[in-house]
Amino acid sequence: MEVADVPTIDLTLDDVDTGFKKSVVAGSSPRLPSLKDSPKIRHDLSSPLKKEAATGFKRQVERLEIDDEPNKRPSPGREVITLIDDEMDPQSKEVFFREGFKSLQANSVILQKKLVKREKEFSDAKRKWSLLDKSTKNGGEPLSKTQQILLEEARLSVERLDRKRQVTKSKLDDVKKRMHDFASKWNEFVSSHSNELKQSQLDDQNAETYVKERQNLLAQKERIAHMVRNGSIDHATYLKTSDEVDKKLNASNLERLSRDGSPRPSVPVSEKKDLFVVSLDTAKQLLAKNTSRTELTKRTLYQRLDLIRRYRDHFQMGRTCNISMRNSCRDAAEMLFQNGVKMPLVYDTLQDFGIQFKNRNILKVDKRAQFYKSLEVARELVKNSSRNFSIKSRIIDSLNLLQELRQFVDSGFPPPTDFKHRVATAIVELKEQGLRMDKLYENVKNYGIVTTRSELDLLPKLQQNEEQASPNAQESIDANAMIEPQSYSRSNNFQVANVYSADDQEHIRSLLENIKQDEEEIEGETLTPEELTVNLLKHQRIGLQWLLKVEGSKKKGGILADDMGLGKTVQAIALMIAHRSKDETCKTNLIVAPVSILRSWQGEIETKIKKTAKFKSFIYGGAGGNKVNNWNTLAKYDAILVSYQTLAIEFKRHWPLKLGEIGKDYPNIENVEAMNSLKQGNEYWSPFFRNESTFYRVILDEGQNIKNKNTKAAKACCTISSKYRWVLSGTPIQNNMGELYSLIKFLRIPPYHREERFNADIGRPLGNNKNNDYDSEDRKRTMKKVRVLLKAIMLRRSKTDKIDGKGILELPAKDVEIEEAQLEGEEEAFYSNLEQKNQKLAKRILEKKIRGGYSNVLTLLLRLRQACCHPELVIAGEKKAEDTKVANGKSFENDWLRLYRRIRAMSRDQREVVVSSIDLMTCFWCLEQLEPESSSVLTGCGHLLCDACVEPFVEEAASLPNALHTEKGILRLPCKKCQNRTLETDVVSYRLYDQVINQSFTERMLFAEYQREMERQKSKAQNMYFPDLKTLKPSTKMRQCINVIQKVMEKSDTEKILVFSQFTTFFDIFEHFLTQLKVPFLRYTGALNAQQRSDVINRFYREEDKRVLLISMKAGNSGLTLTCANHVVIVDPFWNPYVEEQAQDRCHRISQTKEVHVHKLFIKNSVEDRIAELQKRKREMVDAAMDASNMDSVNRLGARELGFLFGLNTL
Repeated sequence: MEVADVPTIDLTLDDVDTGFKKSVVAGSSPRLPSLKDSPKIRHDLSSPLKKEAATGFKRQVERLEIDDEPNKRPSPGREVITLIDDEMDPQSKEVFFREGFKSLQANSVILQKKLVKREKEFSDAKRKWSLLDKSTKNGGEPLSKTQQILLEEARLSVERLDRKRQVTKSKLDDVKKRMHDFASKWNEFVSSHSNELKQSQLDDQNAETYVKERQNLLAQKERIAHMVRNGSIDHATYLKTSDEVDKKLNASNLERLSRDGSPRPSVPVSEKKDLFVVSLDTAKQLLAKNTSRTELTKRTLYQRLDLIRRYRDHFQMGRTCNISMRNSCRDAAEMLFQNGVKMPLVYDTLQDFGIQFKNRNILKVDKRAQFYKSLEVARELVKNSSRNFSIKSRIIDSLNLLQELRQFVDSGFPPPTDFKHRVATAIVELKEQGLRMDKLYENVKNYGIVTTRSELDLLPKLQQNEEQASPNAQESIDANAMIEPQSYSRSNNFQVANVYSADDQEHIRSLLENIKQDEEEIEGETLTPEELTVNLLKHQRIGLQWLLKVEGSKKKGGILADDMGLGKTVQAIALMIAHRSKDETCKTNLIVAPVSILRSWQGEIETKIKKTAKFKSFIYGGAGGNKVNNWNTLAKYDAILVSYQTLAIEFKRHWPLKLGEIGKDYPNIENVEAMNSLKQGNEYWSPFFRNESTFYRVILDEGQNIKNKNTKAAKACCTISSKYRWVLSGTPIQNNMGELYSLIKFLRIPPYHREERFNADIGRPLGNNKNNDYDSEDRKRTMKKVRVLLKAIMLRRSKTDKIDGKGILELPAKDVEIEEAQLEGEEEAFYSNLEQKNQKLAKRILEKKIRGGYSNVLTLLLRLRQACCHPELVIAGEKKAEDTKVANGKSFENDWLRLYRRIRAMSRDQREVVVSSIDLMTCFWCLEQLEPESSSVLTGCGHLLCDACVEPFVEEAASLPNALHTEKGILRLPCKKCQNRTLETDVVSYRLYDQVINQSFTERMLFAEYQREMERQKSKAQNMYFPDLKTLKPSTKMRQCINVIQKVMEKSDTEKILVFSQFTTFFDIFEHFLTQLKVPFLRYTGALNAQQRSDVINRFYREEDKRVLLISMKAGNSGLTLTCANHVVIVDPFWNPYVEEQAQDRCHRISQTKEVHVHKLFIKNSVEDRIAELQKRKREMVDAAMDASNMDSVNRLGARELGFLFGLNTL
């Protein structure tokens, strides 16, 4: 154990006369706990004998040698500590410990400073010697006598300074060891004195009880004497009763003597009853007396009571309670409550121990809600207070720590000891800042967390982090002694250093070492590896040089964020060839990519690498089902290709059963060995996550797929063990800065791979800032920090960048035209009425905050977007919603009610998947825009697909060679997104799901809906809606699109056009007008299978008359090369501007020979204006961090400015 790890003794007792400020070391208390008040201690010191004993050790310690001669004396600390244990009373011992440790600490600080000075002198002398030696050898001539003397003197100086340095270091280590021994003696003293105090208290309580018992017995004896005098009882009765009282008095005396004569127990036995157990026992007793319940019911309730007690004991012992345990306990408690067993204390305790009840009536007061409400109110008060920013930040961090505690408990994790100490420190600091949250403070006591300064001062730490001291002595007993005085915040009422830990500072300095990495600043370029079949372009060779340079640095990886079409894949392949592993046991590269491009990756590897390189690749999993069961087989290949979905499935299957079902509530276990220590031999062991599974390099292609840190894919990627780690992504940030954290976490870039550090420095300042905790200056400074961070770990080039004055790619120009129009006449009236109606509906939904409201608001926005394209899209959509059946069956019992119960049985994680799928509004099968009223839910996982895709989805699943069926022959459908299976009879409409989950339908309400649906079905054939194409007129947006097509055709006979839209129903109507105008066209949407899609693309290239391709935004925005076209029409704007840019890049890429024209159609004064504003904000946010001009500003920052930005120094 290092001395720096001793937590129970104060490391800054009083101001030490060393020129350093008084401070509090992290993890220690502000003062050494007094056993009794200070005045009494000072009074005791008036005795000359005690004063001499208390100061003797100080004088001995102060005689510690701090010169250059080794200290040969035995530790005086040990001598005196042994001496004084029996010679001093507790008060004098306390003063002795204070003064002695204070002296040791002063020596530690002095030696610490001297060691830093010795290190610098040694380094300077060594550098001088090296320069002198180099200069004397450059000429190649024999050394003169003077040169020999100078060289010898320099060498001797280096040796002498090295000896001094080692002596000083040895002394510092010796002082640390003494401090450790001293701290151990202090802890023993505190423990012993504490036990004595407890025993004294127990003796006092016993004496008080004894006195009261005797008083009662004597009073009883006096009463019976009075009664016999009055004639109330006869003499015989008096003698008998008096004799019984005398026996009790004698027994009491014997018991007292026995107790006083016996040895004192070291730990007093608590007399306090366990009220939780008492409540359960009382409930059992009442049930036993109850005559109305059957014996079977009673036994069932007894079992539930026992289950609750086992859960409470399990949690109190500090063991994790997984989801299954929490659900079982919750169900048991709710069953007891429904059966009339009222136990308020038990139910409150269970909520405090992570149980979240469905039945809100079971609790009189929702303490969890009170807990979060208190934190919310406290944040608001702090925000509006006059405290300075550093104090506010510290308070907010403490409040966040309390919130983290509650979330930890709600996930079934009892807080560990070190975490309790952090929370206790935060609570004490909050109290000292005047935050009154008495109910919250009382609540945390249930977890064994102290809430007062005196308790915190006496609290021994049960866990200590043992870290090896570094050569430059960064880890000392007083870490703050190495911080410059000006690094402290003078206005910090918490008295905490305004700097980060030494480790974090070292990591940040390492990041800033080689911050400049533009093309002009990357030293040279690497030649194309001989094993490649192609010659790399200049920017690719420069990129390869950067990749190799980073792998040779401490970072071991980063982000390659080149624009689409610049060759990220070929640069990654070149890296795998140029820097192959020399260790055959660790040579495998793992490439994780979307399933749609795995074959492309394998094709690139096979065509770009020569056969003589003997570079073997293997696709794991997928449709072919190629898998291996052990790491040794994987390790034989040079590259393993796997999809994000397959890796997530492997991670889920490998997850230890002890931890229950993996979900976002569970923290990541990034250490594979730590995770595997929780597994048992008979569980599934994935070849990706075994202890020996260490890849040479992991490459995430389209790395934005792990932007959500809570997904199984993200957790799986972060857990994979490897030497080097890379992310390939043209858009690493799309929506918010929080997406960057997941990438940094995967890359393991310290210190920002820790979420609390990332949020403190980046996440919270650039978040939504609903509480306005950060002003514009904070955000500007934070954005600078993000640019510096990205500059250190990312290489990004755009198509317009230049090298040596020439563009990276000689592509034709791309012209983007915004073509605006305004709705008029009937269209304008239709849109205005729809907007007014939807605004009222949206306001009502949002105000009520009902479940499922978000999806309803998205549907209202969808209708407005459709109205901008053509009113007929809205009419058809709403008509479809009215005619949609809730379920496909005709029988209420066998279909509707069965599906109702299946939906109710969906887990919380599955319901969260439904919410996220609605958020994306994309069918995972055809990738088209989802409309809730015509969507279906896979109840096995929660993913959504449109109704039109259900049948082909089922047909494909049935045709697979590995298709699975139940015993009754029902097909088990594997979800394309997560591979979880759903029975084909358990696919339900979203409308039914919405009614059951969000609208809380009962079975009676469902039956009424069933009857109404049957009536609708009878008249459905009469009310079918079909638009009248003869009278249908083109909308404003369709006329815009037609005008673009006509202009292009009038201008040229060969130029082709891509028309992108998110709504396939738009194409259904638009085709009619193209046919009228005799414009040949082709259509490419998600409804086509792979062969049909390939045929459409081939025809578009081959057939000259097919000059218009109607292409869905989601199905065709990536993975296609359509350079035969040079006009792109974006019919309706998309929320994410980068999706539109990907669509434009279908034709603006290598092999394009014509100027590309992009036509973006907008309807003014509509929802599309707001979409454009949203696009602008997203682009500004990303550009602020990644734009080349902003990144250049990083180069203009000096080393001191960069250090100040990250809190490493002052300006």
